[in-house]
Amino acid sequence: MCPFTKQNLSEEEKRQISEHLLTQQKPNVAKASKQQGKSLNVKSNRDKCGRQKFIPDLDRLKRTPCHKKQNIRAVAFALQCSIFTVQRLIREKITKAHNNSIKPSLTDHNRVTRLEWCLQAIDANTIDDNPCFEDMYNTIHIDEKWFYMTKGKQKYYLLAGEKRPYRHCKSKRFISKVMFLAAVARPRFNAAGVCTFDGKLGIFPFVKWVPAKRRSKNRPAGTPELKAMNSVTKDAYRRMLIRQLIPAIQEKWPTDHEGPIIIQQDNATPHIQTDEAD
Repeated sequence: MCPFTKQNLSEEEKRQISEHLLTQQKPNVAKASKQQGKSLNVKSNRDKCGRQKFIPDLDRLKRTPCHKKQNIRAVAFALQCSIFTVQRLIREKITKAHNNSIKPSLTDHNRVTRLEWCLQAIDANTIDDNPCFEDMYNTIHIDEKWFYMTKGKQKYYLLAGEKRPYRHCKSKRFISKVMFLAAVARPRFNAAGVCTFDGKLGIFPFVKWVPAKRRSKNRPAGTPELKAMNSVTKDAYRRMLIRQLIPAIQEKWPTDHEGPIIIQQDNATPHIQTDEAD
């Protein structure tokens, strides 16, 4: 009787069992190798059993246009395989998802203009030795952004007996939105690494006070109401710079700064040009 009864045996125990069984069988190649002093290969072939892995023709995916392989189902149709096979290819990193962003169509004049703008940002004192860009501590970046007053669907976490909020608007397809002007600059730190200026100058809404046309139970007619601007004109943009942005700069800008302050904007139509008198 074989002294080994455990199922999970080591390689040495498997080899001893094989040698014991070979002595009870007819002479064969394995027994001859034992007599010659050669080691026996007792490794399991478990990885070779079962159904073979199906590998589709990946060249089909290369020949398929991009607009016909935007999801897993479309990729499975292009490879003529199942969805589970495509998921296995993704796990094995044979295929991968790619998020593609559209790029601007630039002309030669656009490229030259952008290159000139980048060259203007190089520090003139470093051109001869090691050209570097300016520190831009005197530059303020401004831009506009639309914000919706609310969302069509909003998720909240409430207690078991808490009352559900009731939100309403005139039309769910046309939710009111407000444009904001955001202004930021480069933050500054002292020698100890403490932030002395966070660079956040403010975010200002484009709104106006309009007298109410009709009376209601909440206010009489003619009461000033705060309304969002549907369109931002050059005059509204100029008033925003003069009444909101420039006072914020005077209030929050570091007192130890010397030299001019540059307000950097994009090429939107309402923006003020550098050669305007105002």
